[in-house]
Amino acid sequence: MRHFRIFFFWEQATTDLGPLGRGYVVGQESAAPTHDETERAGIAADHRGMVRFETPSAQGFRMIADALVRYSAEAGEVVRRRGEEAGGMLGREKGREVEALLRSDTWGSGASTDTYCSVAKGSKDKMFDS
Repeated sequence: MRHFRIFFFWEQATTDLGPLGRGYVVGQESAAPTHDETERAGIAADHRGMVRFETPSAQGFRMIADALVRYSAEAGEVVRRRGEEAGGMLGREKGREVEALLRSDTWGSGASTDTYCSVAKGSKDKMFDS
């Protein structure tokens, strides 16, 4: 879960279920399982009211808005760091591919990689000397 920011919410008030009486539509254990590196909080509303807020100062609204503002503020650094990690992995992978090519007899002649590197270097020098 370390690559994702997850905030689980659950209803703290029972919902009118008509002829079935009152109850929780989704229980806390199901709505907000305990996982490492996640956040969990109850919203003081029934299931229908969890995303309907009377004012911006309502408990549920403030909790959700604060989490979104915090996640947004952290996003730039997270994206930068993940870009660096991905670039590093890509660079290492390309390096391994080059090393594998240099170790193999890619050219089919049995000559060493040193020969190819010397020939290529000499060709380049001759190209630019004229």
